[in-house]
Amino acid sequence: MTLFQDIAIIDLLRQREAEFVVVWSCEQKIKELLGDVDFPFPMPVDLPSQQRRTIRKTAPPKKPQQPSTLPEIAGQAIPVDPSILSSLRKLDASRENAYRLVFLRHGVKDSSFQTDYDLITALAGLHCPEFQLLSLETVSFTDLDNWQVVDTLWEDSP
Repeated sequence: MTLFQDIAIIDLLRQREAEFVVVWSCEQKIKELLGDVDFPFPMPVDLPSQQRRTIRKTAPPKKPQQPSTLPEIAGQAIPVDPSILSSLRKLDASRENAYRLVFLRHGVKDSSFQTDYDLITALAGLHCPEFQLLSLETVSFTDLDNWQVVDTLWEDSP
């Protein structure tokens, strides 16, 4: 939901509650006029919130195998580098347990270990002066001092 929708819903819920208070006040005044005698008030109307809904179970939409764009950032889809996407794949759990990214961050070479395929896909399409992906590898990772490259998926050509 957007912030505008959130505010509108909160305002409508406040109005709804205020109307319930009006109904309650009217019923209390009628009881007072009758000297606390129970009055046969008609049942309230059937509100949409009181109606039962049947929820249909449908299959979730299928995700594309390899997206052609990143999620929207500031309302704009950012294109993904097809050379990286064509070599990108999920980890082979029998021999790999992480991705190793080598990149330039603000001109300084650095690396990071990640396990999230969706994050790797997003980083593959990130084009900005502060970040440049240099290579993407799969590794057998035990700890920061004990890891071994299994496969080089992509390497930036000089």
